[in-house]
Amino acid sequence: MEDEGWIDVKQRKPTDSDTDVFHCVLAYHMYNGAMVTGWHQFDMNPYFTHWMPLPLPPACHRDRHGPTNKK
Repeated sequence: MEDEGWIDVKQRKPTDSDTDVFHCVLAYHMYNGAMVTGWHQFDMNPYFTHWMPLPLPPACHRDRHGPTNKK
């Protein structure tokens, strides 16, 4: 079974270039599940096991709220 976009922190931790404009990524916490957190938290929290960049907001909200990723 594939991880569907999740990146194992043993392979690579996120960097600022992986984040949105708020410097956040989607993280998977061993005990608390998925959450949005700052990329810098991975060095301080050993319970984050996987991460992925945040998706864009739905198309109908992109113009209203502006872009939320750096790409």
